[in-house]
Amino acid sequence: MGLDVLAPGEPMAMYHWETDQEDFLVLYGEALLIIEGEERPLRQWDFVHCPPGTKHVIVGAGDGPCIVFAVGALERHTTGARVDGTLRGADDWGAYTADEAALRHGAGVEEETNDAGVAYARFPEPKPTRYRDGWLPGGSSRVSDSEALAAQQLSALAEVGNILDRSGFQYWLFGGWAVDFHVGTVTREHDDIDLAVWLDQAEAIGSLLQAEGWRHAPTGEEDGGIGYERGRVRLELTYLTSDDAGRVLIPLRQQSVLFSENSLGDQECDLLGVRSRVLGLALLKSGKSSARDDPDDAAKDRADFRMLSSMPT
Repeated sequence: MGLDVLAPGEPMAMYHWETDQEDFLVLYGEALLIIEGEERPLRQWDFVHCPPGTKHVIVGAGDGPCIVFAVGALERHTTGARVDGTLRGADDWGAYTADEAALRHGAGVEEETNDAGVAYARFPEPKPTRYRDGWLPGGSSRVSDSEALAAQQLSALAEVGNILDRSGFQYWLFGGWAVDFHVGTVTREHDDIDLAVWLDQAEAIGSLLQAEGWRHAPTGEEDGGIGYERGRVRLELTYLTSDDAGRVLIPLRQQSVLFSENSLGDQECDLLGVRSRVLGLALLKSGKSSARDDPDDAAKDRADFRMLSSMPT
């Protein structure tokens, strides 16, 4: 028995079947049910019954949080309780199976397995956290659209960072989200997630992302990077190279431009339970010190610079 609160695009689990029956009731919001390879929309008070052996997963949908009440029989799924109170799973409990629709929504495995550690390897370890006002409907405030998007972006960043770390690929978070990780709070809305990666690893990183449901989504002519989208979340990858002097460059078609005089380091910061490698404070502040030409971008740069300038060096 469990109560799940899902952001749009967030899977409740990985696509799987169990030897026991499961039932789900949507208490609030919208969701997407992927069952036996088919997609079915769910709305408030929709009920889903999964007999033993039914392949399924539920993914958050709509413009806000979805609350799902889940009940499982656990008759053959578990063999008893450990001393610490956790349940022991039976070897023949079921399996996580590969499915095109589930993969497209970031809720599936590429190869069948009955090992939960393998199925959930790309996700960070869950951590307990305090309740935040607005997570559940009926509280003193509703979750705004921007808050819902921020939650999806943070979840996506945690997932992508875990994928790149497991594959041995270096990356650095920069831009507005990097400012928030340094400051320790979400300071403003963000259109996308900015990651810097090495050019010679870009093709392999793209393959990993596409396997997890991200699609190439260019906005105009791409130069020095590439954009991906999954659901409402946009991910911008900026390519990096280095020269003989150890400087880090962005390789553009006409010429390379300087990104950093020195190596980017390996600093990590935490924000709301998500840990990410980030650009160092000095380099990030230097990049925000000169506002861009576009008025909207310039306003963001000035706001970010003020936040960074308020931090102790």
